[in-house]
Amino acid sequence: RDIVARELGHEIDELFESFDEEPVAAASIAQVHFAVTSDGREVAVKVLRPDIEKAFTRDLELLFWLARLIERTQPKWHRLRPVAAVQVFADVVAVEMDLRLEGAAAAELAENFADDPGYRVPAVDWPRTARRVLTTERVHGIPIDRRDALIAAGHDLDAVLEIAARTTFNQVFRDGFFHGDPHPGNLRILNDGSICLLDYGMIGTIEEEQRDQMIDLFAAVAGKDVKRVVQLIQVIGQPFREIDAPLLRADVRDFVENYYGVSFERLSVGNMLSDFVSILAQHSIRCPGDLLLLIRALVTLEGVGAELDPEFNLAKHLAPFVEQMVRNRYSPKRIADRLVEESKLFLQLAHDVPLHLGRTLDKLSRDELKIQ
Repeated sequence: RDIVARELGHEIDELFESFDEEPVAAASIAQVHFAVTSDGREVAVKVLRPDIEKAFTRDLELLFWLARLIERTQPKWHRLRPVAAVQVFADVVAVEMDLRLEGAAAAELAENFADDPGYRVPAVDWPRTARRVLTTERVHGIPIDRRDALIAAGHDLDAVLEIAARTTFNQVFRDGFFHGDPHPGNLRILNDGSICLLDYGMIGTIEEEQRDQMIDLFAAVAGKDVKRVVQLIQVIGQPFREIDAPLLRADVRDFVENYYGVSFERLSVGNMLSDFVSILAQHSIRCPGDLLLLIRALVTLEGVGAELDPEFNLAKHLAPFVEQMVRNRYSPKRIADRLVEESKLFLQLAHDVPLHLGRTLDKLSRDELKIQ
């Protein structure tokens, strides 16, 4: 109560008609209380735990100390970049410690899906939101893993899974901005059959170039193009040491053989992407964090689908998106847009290069050019 009052600048009784003392959900960083606003709206209020920042600061200091010790005393582990790994964790924690950022992520996803009736995002109550308090509309729905309850409520499980898959792929391939933690506790099915995702503290972004690379990966595996898969691995990942090319090709060949010719009915997208990441790890190639988050989200979604329907296959839902992505990639509009962007870059170079070249030649003529 003290945190809410301090963060929002008013006593709870001034902002809320009622406020449940017992949290309806609790995790390591925050807890959620149901409440009713002074104007009669049902809301969920997420509050950071008291002194959580101090606890994380203490833990992070210890983790950084251990990471520096490992890098200093264990050269063979240096390629794993322990200090950088802890820094990534620290950055993620910093974002999760400001609930305004979670509210902004929810608002962006709501805007992206404004024209999609199958997906709902809880509306953010901004006047009752601050750094340590996030207030959103309360959602009444059935958790997606309660199979019997969904059937009893008259929901078509195939339709529910179709919406979940379509929503995820639209986030990834259409918008490049996706919910990174779609576990069953965060997924609700509403009365009208639409899906509502809760908790927007873990959000991933996939740039257009990365999306193209993923499409190329699927296409290369489907076409049994080992050379192309090897190229993509080196483009997508960041090697920590010199790559053993013959060994990498051999591992990729095994990977491609394992999935080549597999029908959509038997293909596991999660397993395929997890095996891909395993190859990166075996060859000391770092996988981008957002791509790992995406793979985690797809594996989670595949697991949720299997719980509802043992015959559920994520790849069948993925196929139309891959096909559409390929079409979009070579559409005249996109090609024209890229030509415009590249022409702007060329014009900038055409302006800058003669200027810099002239300065360099001038310095050279006066014997003032320094080569470092």
